[in-house]
Amino acid sequence: MMRIEKRSQEDFYADVTRYPGMYLGNVLTAHLYAILNPVKVARTAIPFRASGDIHIDIAPEQFEIACETGSLDSQIDSKLQEVLAERREEANLFEILFETGRLLARESDDKETGWWYYFGSSHGLNFEIFPFHPYLTIHTTVTIRTSAGYLSQTFDLGDPTSNPFFVQATSSIGLYLAAHLDPRWFTGLPFVKDQVMHSIPDEFHPNLHIHFHEHNDLRNGSLKPEDLILETLYRASER
Repeated sequence: MMRIEKRSQEDFYADVTRYPGMYLGNVLTAHLYAILNPVKVARTAIPFRASGDIHIDIAPEQFEIACETGSLDSQIDSKLQEVLAERREEANLFEILFETGRLLARESDDKETGWWYYFGSSHGLNFEIFPFHPYLTIHTTVTIRTSAGYLSQTFDLGDPTSNPFFVQATSSIGLYLAAHLDPRWFTGLPFVKDQVMHSIPDEFHPNLHIHFHEHNDLRNGSLKPEDLILETLYRASER
C-alpha cells in the first residue's frame, strides 16, 4: 500500500507528471491493476480468513467492488482499533491501515512463521486494497468490516470528506472499494470488458460476478457516504 504523504496536490501532480511510472507503474494497465488488487486481497483470504462471492460493477472510468469475506483477522482488527483511536484526527483510512501493518510487523517475534510471515511486507501490512494515491482519483470510497462495524471513508479529488467513520450494518460483505479514476493519469481508460476479464487470473474467476455499464452511471460520488455504503451492502447481499 502506498504511504500517504502530507504534501500539496500541486507538488504531488508535478511529481506524477515527471515520474508517472513511480506512481502508476505501467500507465496503460494501471486501471486494471486498481481492480485486480482488491480482488487478490479478498480472494487470497489472508486478512479475512475466508473468501466468498465478489461482485464488480464497471463503467468506463468507474468501478465498485463488493467482496464477501470472513471476519477480519482478530490481530489485525485489534491493532486497527488501537491505531484508529490514537490517530483518528489524521482523517486518512489508508494511512491508518499502513500504520496498523507497520506496527504489527514491528511487534512480530518470529519473522519465519509469525505474523510477519503471513501478513507482512517490507512496506508494512500486506493489505493493499487500493495501490494508488487517492489524489489520482476523482472519488474513492473504502469500507472494511471490523468487530466495531464497517469502518469507512470517502475521498473527493484525493482529500477525505470526513474522518473515518463506522456504519452499523449486517452483511456478508467484508470489503468494499469504489473509485472514479481520473483519466488524466489512468491513460489506459476506458475499461474494456475483455481487458478486465483477461487481467484477472483464472483462479480468481470462480464466484466472480462482473457487471458492465455503458456509461459512468455508478453512484459512488452522488450519495452521502453512509447511504452509499448501506445501499451497496444491501444490494450486494441480495444478489
